[in-house]
Amino acid sequence: MEAGLRREGRVRQDRQGPVLVLWLDHPPVNALSSALRQALAAGLAGAAADAQVGAVVIAAEGAQFSAGADLTELGQGIGAAPDLGALCLQIETFGKPVVAAVQASALGGGCELALAAHFRVALATARLGLPEVKLGLLPGAGGTQRLPRLIGAAQALRLMQGGEAVTAAEALALGMVDLVVEDQVVAAAVQAALGLIGSDWARLRAARRTSGMRDPMAYQAAVQAARRQAELGWAELGWAELGQAELGRVELGRVELGRAGPLPAAGWGPAAGRIADCVEAALVLPFAQGLAFERAAFEDLLASPEAQGLRHAFFTERRAVYPPKAVASVAPPRLGSVAIWGAGGGAADLARQALCAGLRVTVVELDRAVLVTALERIAGWQEAGVAAGRLSAEARDADWARLVPVLVAEGLVGADLVLAMAGAGPVPGIAASVPQIVVGGGGPVGLRPGPVGLQPGAGPGDLAELSAYADAPVALQALGLAFARRMGWRVVFATGAGGIESRLRAIEAAAVAALETNGVAGDVIRAALASFGFGAAPVLPPVPPGGGEVLSFVLAALANEGGRMLSEGVALRPADVDAVAVMSGFYPRFQGGPMLWADRRGALVLRGELQRRAVAHPALFTPAPVFDQIIAEGTSFAARNRG
Repeated sequence: MEAGLRREGRVRQDRQGPVLVLWLDHPPVNALSSALRQALAAGLAGAAADAQVGAVVIAAEGAQFSAGADLTELGQGIGAAPDLGALCLQIETFGKPVVAAVQASALGGGCELALAAHFRVALATARLGLPEVKLGLLPGAGGTQRLPRLIGAAQALRLMQGGEAVTAAEALALGMVDLVVEDQVVAAAVQAALGLIGSDWARLRAARRTSGMRDPMAYQAAVQAARRQAELGWAELGWAELGQAELGRVELGRVELGRAGPLPAAGWGPAAGRIADCVEAALVLPFAQGLAFERAAFEDLLASPEAQGLRHAFFTERRAVYPPKAVASVAPPRLGSVAIWGAGGGAADLARQALCAGLRVTVVELDRAVLVTALERIAGWQEAGVAAGRLSAEARDADWARLVPVLVAEGLVGADLVLAMAGAGPVPGIAASVPQIVVGGGGPVGLRPGPVGLQPGAGPGDLAELSAYADAPVALQALGLAFARRMGWRVVFATGAGGIESRLRAIEAAAVAALETNGVAGDVIRAALASFGFGAAPVLPPVPPGGGEVLSFVLAALANEGGRMLSEGVALRPADVDAVAVMSGFYPRFQGGPMLWADRRGALVLRGELQRRAVAHPALFTPAPVFDQIIAEGTSFAARNRG
């Protein structure tokens, strides 16, 4: 093998003296697909056979070291050997020292790949984490066996059950990495590799590391504590105390239920408990048997309904936030200022978020008292932020300087975008030339407040719906998307009046009210829905007597409403209904969404149930036309997502 650069599959090879650098080069996130695994394994095999190579560095191109496994391969039986676990074992047992150069995020399988190396160098801005629990899984390539050997049970369980990434500095303090550098991470890794040549580097193999197991009693105590927390469901709250969780409430008929969000994606189902089992196995079993135990647990979880639902939610969310091609092709529009027409309702919160995003905000309200109330609310939020340390006094003053309250319609002129609150009435003609989007006007079919509507998010990372009629200018939709992204919201597109979330919530409330009218007790309804995950209960209770029919009643109504939105064209794809349902926190994330439930039930069976129930409740259960279409085609809602 000659010095210089060579490409083999998705891995680029670079000889630097006796050190061979294997570069992961699989844009955009270096997902560990079968092709990449094969190429990396081939590079290692070549290095093993080359007497001129004394050590190997695994580095990566791009914005991530590796985002982990290629999720499209999970559970589909595709992809050639080696699997990721075998590749990590090949790295660990390699006959020459292997150094990982982590220049950015190393997540999931990417982190496990780094843990399998004998020495880890990380850039100061890098992050490492094992978020598999958020998909109802556990690290399945040796992470549950290697990490506790390096950093102990308590910290390993915290990272794996919580699923959050840590900074390079914290990883160094924990013992996950061996060196952190400010720049030139690959050069530093090459120097580390040179230093390992000829040394007793084999002692660095994770299988031989026991620093995290020095106190077996403390180790077991951490495992037992983590197991108890998993049984209580605390892992769902990311290791925060259960009492600190802010669970919103929603009134459904006379039955009050907690929201299914905004909780982290982790924790529901058996994953957290199985992680504790695997960490315990790392202590009590030989390394090879511990790997086998982990693999069996991973495969069990992979087949579980919870993991399938979480994977479905992951893919639907990822697809739903891609805008339509016509909108995506528009160059990002200029957006430095917005004018809000009407100061009532949610206008004050919208103005606050826009100020936090650095926009100049004009609030136009013809009623002085309403305007003053809105300004007082904004000022109250800002002062609370300063008092809590979330906002500096300088930032508060800068925000306030960009806020312009106006009592005349002329204040709308000159803004880049007018955000018309749905209850404020028509925008005055003086602002006819300014692009306008109606906020909060989506919902019932036939209501057309404007060509483009927006259901705003409550804060960065929250769901927002952008809806557009067929004649809505693409430029206006692009402007709405630019505003929503400036707010940090995750945007799902709908057509017409939109309102996917509000329609789902309304139909659930109507179904609950119908059950109550039929004489079903509120506590039975509440317990039945909680057994499915509605209400964000930390532990799922069993289905109560009679609860199966109650649950089927509500879930069928939700699936039918999703079908109606598809039939009407309000939702572009079944995945969009599911994405909105779980992203909003309305529907239990690990259940995937109402259209996944419909597919699991089967279109033919579900249509029959809808027809039976429609006799007494036609508004809820008259089957949406899309069910007939799917049955005639012999397909599924999932197939329509691929279309």
